[in-house]
Amino acid sequence: MRNHLSLLLLTLAASLALPCDARAQSGELLEGLRQGGGWVEIPISGGTGTFSTEVLPTLGLTVAGCLNVWWGHSGRWYFDARDPVNGGRLNLNATPGEGVSFSYRTGLRSSLDLRVRWSEPGDTTLVVWVGVDPIGSSRRDACEPVYGPDDQEQHTSR
Repeated sequence: MRNHLSLLLLTLAASLALPCDARAQSGELLEGLRQGGGWVEIPISGGTGTFSTEVLPTLGLTVAGCLNVWWGHSGRWYFDARDPVNGGRLNLNATPGEGVSFSYRTGLRSSLDLRVRWSEPGDTTLVVWVGVDPIGSSRRDACEPVYGPDDQEQHTSR
């Protein structure tokens, strides 16, 4: 049962983290999240970016994890995540290279509408690590990104 809950939690986190135009990459992200996290790219235009997910069965689970904006970015990043199905909301702000923990209790079904605002008015692709804390796992810190296949056991920040 524990493995089923862990898999469901990872699937939820992956789905919530996927922009609509990135769903084709969902297999890669799901595999990354099974390992404790994955990188997500969000297009930013004029200092803002958005994406949404479909409604998913989430069974009232709590998703706990961390996001970490890639250290090569600049400025401050503001994340406004809303769950229109349940009325829930998470507001986070992050600076590059510093992990920000989050926890959100889902409803029976959930979806995500995310708005990202950058402190700079430019265009870029935001690269952000979304790590999850699988249930009953003693794996690495969810806030510590993996930068490549050789970094699975290394805990470097750059």
